[in-house]
Amino acid sequence: MTPWLLFGAGGKGVGARTLELALAEQRPVVAVIRHADAATKLAQQGVQVFTGDACDASVVAAACRAAGPDALIISTMAELRIIWRTEQ
Repeated sequence: MTPWLLFGAGGKGVGARTLELALAEQRPVVAVIRHADAATKLAQQGVQVFTGDACDASVVAAACRAAGPDALIISTMAELRIIWRTEQ
């Protein structure tokens, strides 16, 4: 089954709902989250978690390696945050 690399799974909105779908389908999930406090709960659900900023190339590269070359990459993060970070 195709693994999912999910950005924005640590909250309670669209990312959390997307994660629920993946877990219901028993998909392998690698998640990149900003806040470490959500990591334990996600790991207990079988998610491989990377904590850090999605604009940090080292975090993204590590998550991509873990998910593998066939992973479906899904971002549920707000676009404005990414634009703001890239303009800094």
